Amino acid sequence: MSLFKKVKYLFSTKNCYGFYDDGIHSITYTLYNEYGFDINKIHKETKDCWNEYGFDIDKIHKETKFNWNKYRFDIDRIHKETKNYWNEYGFDIDKIHKETKNYWNEYGFDIDKIHKETKYYWNTYGFDIDKIHNKETKFNWNEYGFDIDKIHKETKSYWNEYGFDIDKIHKETKSYWNEYGFDIDKIHKETKFNWNEYGFDIDKIHKETKSYWNEYGFDIDKIHKETKDYWNTYRFDIDKIHKETKFNWNEYGFDINKIHKETKEIYDKHGFNIECIHRDIGYIYDSYFFNIDYINKITSTQFNIFGFDIDKIHKITFSKYDIDGCDINGNDRYGFNKFGIHVYTTKKYNQHGFLKNGIHKDTNNYYDKNLFDIKCINYITKLYYDLNGKDIDGNSFIKPIVQNENNSKESKDYFKRFDPDNDSVYGNKNGVLFGDIWD
Repeated sequence: MSLFKKVKYLFSTKNCYGFYDDGIHSITYTLYNEYGFDINKIHKETKDCWNEYGFDIDKIHKETKFNWNKYRFDIDRIHKETKNYWNEYGFDIDKIHKETKNYWNEYGFDIDKIHKETKYYWNTYGFDIDKIHNKETKFNWNEYGFDIDKIHKETKSYWNEYGFDIDKIHKETKSYWNEYGFDIDKIHKETKFNWNEYGFDIDKIHKETKSYWNEYGFDIDKIHKETKDYWNTYRFDIDKIHKETKFNWNEYGFDINKIHKETKEIYDKHGFNIECIHRDIGYIYDSYFFNIDYINKITSTQFNIFGFDIDKIHKITFSKYDIDGCDINGNDRYGFNKFGIHVYTTKKYNQHGFLKNGIHKDTNNYYDKNLFDIKCINYITKLYYDLNGKDIDGNSFIKPIVQNENNSKESKDYFKRFDPDNDSVYGNKNGVLFGDIWD
């Protein structure tokens, strides 16, 4: 505009918006003020009472009725709180982020705090534009301790103390489970509990022992704490399988609990335990010098010098007595040794008064005064009891034999007859029968 015209307007009146009567604005010297409005309050671009941001010539926003829009920007594009061109989240009045140069910030949120992918106020991990896990925890980290930047609050890295990231992926296995089968929730994929099939949790602690080893000394890696191997000192692994036998018991029949599969005790039928120690002797041999492998220490065979094995069976007779009628202790079936001395009375006669040859010392025949012989068999009944139901020691345990309707003898109880080939009647010091008489 020429200097002449400008001088002309010095003496002209203008309205409250700075327009002269001819419509020229006193600042811009055009038909529009600095915000694009003319003397009639119409914006030159929008052809309306409001500019492209919704402000009128009075700088009032058409929706908020204030000097700022809903995003707190005024007609000069200045934010009410930050006093600059960007709000607290870095967006300007055009909704463009100052760093990303697009409608979303680095976390995918727009000026309306809506995430571009989820279309909600939080991203796929539950964080809002304020980096608050608004969906669950209401803190700057989610339930697993990760923040919006995927950094864990404790480890200060992309993985928690167990190696899982915010996506629940383990950094080593590249799957939802670590090398032990646990996920980020500490649940095992097979058992669906906080411990695996062996009772260990994600911290490698056993649920029963509360230590790094189970009751058998194995850890989560199946390594035994003493042997530093997959097997304990007895060669059993964490699955209770023996290394050599491939069963739940070793070559001697003992399991990981040191229980024998047949006897159900800590000793086998010969009295040996899993350490091959005999319970009575406290050594690797029994009283007859047999070990757990049935080998005799003296002969280095399965038989002792007299031909008996660990079960006291003779190799020739296949019974408990050798060809001379003596057992492994050198005694006959009635408890007499070859010198005629009884094993318990240490005399020439047993506790019932019988000699080795079966003669009773008082009656001088094969029966005592009550008609019992050396086998404890009654002459009349042919049983261990006489007609009155008493045994050789006078003990009454059964009802007496009575006459039945057929005038024959019978008893209300059953008796076992003496088997001279298999039964023994040593008798002990108290006169009670023992050995193999009873079933």
